[in-house]
Amino acid sequence: MNLETYRQHIRLIAYGKRLPDGVYLVRPRQSDIPIGMWETISRAETAARPDPSWNLLKAHRNEAAITFLTYPEFDLDPHPALAEATKINLNSGSIIRTDYRQRTNPPILHRKETFLPPGDQRVPDYAALTEQEEEAGLYRDPSRIGLRVQWLTLLKRLGLAYEGHKLVSPMVPLPESDGGNLEKPDVARHRTAIKRYDLSKPVKQLLERGLLRKNETFFDYGCGHGMDIEALQNLGYQATGWDPAFRPTAPKVSAAVVNLGYVLNVIEEPLERVSALRDAYSLAGRVLLVSTMVAGQENSAHTRTYRDGFLTKTKTFQKFYAPGELEALIEQALDTEAITLGMGICAVFRDQDEAELFEAGRSRRRIDWTEISTHLRFSTAPVRDRRNVDRYELNKELFDQFWQVMLDFGRVPEPGEFDRLSDVRKAAGGINKAVALLIAHNGDELWQISRKARSEDVLVYLAMTNFRKRFLRREIPLRIKSDIRAFFGDLSTAQSKSRDLLFAAGDPGEVELAVDQLDYGVLDRDEMHFTFHRTLLGQLPPILRVYVYCGAVRYGNPEEADLIKIHVRSGKLTLLQYDDFQRKRNPVLLTRTKINLRTQFVQVFDHSDSRQTLKLKGRFMQTPPTQSHGKA
Repeated sequence: MNLETYRQHIRLIAYGKRLPDGVYLVRPRQSDIPIGMWETISRAETAARPDPSWNLLKAHRNEAAITFLTYPEFDLDPHPALAEATKINLNSGSIIRTDYRQRTNPPILHRKETFLPPGDQRVPDYAALTEQEEEAGLYRDPSRIGLRVQWLTLLKRLGLAYEGHKLVSPMVPLPESDGGNLEKPDVARHRTAIKRYDLSKPVKQLLERGLLRKNETFFDYGCGHGMDIEALQNLGYQATGWDPAFRPTAPKVSAAVVNLGYVLNVIEEPLERVSALRDAYSLAGRVLLVSTMVAGQENSAHTRTYRDGFLTKTKTFQKFYAPGELEALIEQALDTEAITLGMGICAVFRDQDEAELFEAGRSRRRIDWTEISTHLRFSTAPVRDRRNVDRYELNKELFDQFWQVMLDFGRVPEPGEFDRLSDVRKAAGGINKAVALLIAHNGDELWQISRKARSEDVLVYLAMTNFRKRFLRREIPLRIKSDIRAFFGDLSTAQSKSRDLLFAAGDPGEVELAVDQLDYGVLDRDEMHFTFHRTLLGQLPPILRVYVYCGAVRYGNPEEADLIKIHVRSGKLTLLQYDDFQRKRNPVLLTRTKINLRTQFVQVFDHSDSRQTLKLKGRFMQTPPTQSHGKA
């Protein structure tokens, strides 16, 4: 179906809840909507075969697609839960069916009157309820009300409930502090400690990112059974720890790296969380790692709300942190910036220079220059001048080493960045002569590729600093300042170009143009999304890398996902994780994280029970020869 014709049908619908991504309306009668739209819906229903009891419909705006939604309790429940969604693309015929019935935290509806046609007898009751909820302040933070558990938690905290479609206050709201007047539950924090036989996810992050070095000390604050400590000791690290339940007499000692792993989420007292955070940070010589459970990980055990979390049947407490909530707590308690490494995992550096270099390193691509050189056929010297050839061969080991540093930097290294700079100067008769000799020997094309790649890395880094509340120009590391001088002349010019890049990443037209020029990954032109394997992230043009990193500001490392999906027109990013993606022919989808770039609203969907498999996974990973060698 022609997209513009389809949009014209949507514009003629006289009722429904209109959102940027589509129009939502209760199951229409033929007399409620234009005949063209009615015929389109009828054909789509015949092809998609949704749940026969579907009662809500979404007409997508950004694509020719319709989703049939089933809310079994629509009439009885003030905020009914979604049971099933069936989406059909009207052009490709592709169908996606999602069952929410077994999920403990399904999406729910609000403002039900907005879905109904004018004159529907239910409108007055539903509208009156919405007005009550607005007056009670339930809609102040729309990002926290779309899922059932969060909504019930909010109602419990405010002491609110429902009688039919009326909001009432039969309960005493849970206070922020019990003040000693109410009986406090006996929380058994030690029961949250579990025995693992592998490194925890946060500690794996330390090792994978090179944040814990072999010659450094490691201290686990709140170590539980000490499984991370034992594993690190077996790997040759100097690791110790303390825990109030399992190692209460162990000394709290300073260490280069301190881990506060899944501690803050089991403490029910907000002030005690701050105290533990500050105490752990006081012991950290170089970096503090903080991790918590995150919103979306709730399950059937988390139904009894208490304060800002849940009490379980085993008398443990769990708080699930929303995206950005942990970062805010760290920054307020420690008065320093938190760097997000992953969902619910943050690093806090003592040295701001190290923090900035770490941030810059995340947008700096890993490039195999030897492979590119071989591909460009520069493995043999094209220099005809015998004297230059002899000079190079006489100092080959030195010049090869200097050339690798030049390629890695994309520029000539400054004093202090290469410890054999004086030797190079003597061997070539000056740095400029050395550079000319190496370019003549290895090829100008490879040198230009290197300069382009590293200048783009600097722009991506500077573009992302716009999301940093505490970023100061004076805190830019010396190495990055040298990059800026070499590639752009001055900081103002570089920042101007980086802002242009950031604005372009927010322009659907520019994003679509960038995606159209790629010959790798999978572009679905009907749905208008581009999906690729995480290993191809570094090969994207700068505008798309910025797009992905904008979405991952609160997610952390997008390379933790297996597949990354750019929603070209809707300003969203989806990160997909599969069960053993690398080894399984048809891996099973485990989690789907959807991020709205404009609002930074993050939704995490658990698909582990759906057994949704990925077919032909190789098409998301394949690259043409020039791209696989990192050619910019």
